Amino acid sequence: MRYRLRTLLIVVTLFCVVTARVAYLRHHADFHKREAARFISRIATTEREREQKIEHAIHRLAQVGPAARELVISENGASAALGRVEWEKNLADWHTATCHQILADRYDRAAYRPWTFVSDDPSRR
Repeated sequence: MRYRLRTLLIVVTLFCVVTARVAYLRHHADFHKREAARFISRIATTEREREQKIEHAIHRLAQVGPAARELVISENGASAALGRVEWEKNLADWHTATCHQILADRYDRAAYRPWTFVSDDPSRR
């Protein structure tokens, strides 16, 4: 079989576009994982709890999705011992970590299907 140069250039271009899209998605997934880990560390320090336990709770909350903010209040028993300002800051950290984990999961899934679009709004599916 003979291929033309134009055909080869089109194939190489399509391959490069798909590869660039996968790299873009993985880069964003890694960014959101790092941000979630940063907030998990802050939460663990505030809660005086192991990071693995907080990380497991964040993964569980991320699976629930946008309704996770209400669940944090009921599952976050140690925060009740904090003052009002610290408690609200800690609650915001829980919410932010959950949002970053939701986005990291979305970008991870999209890396296997690079033709899909990813919404940067964690409250949307």
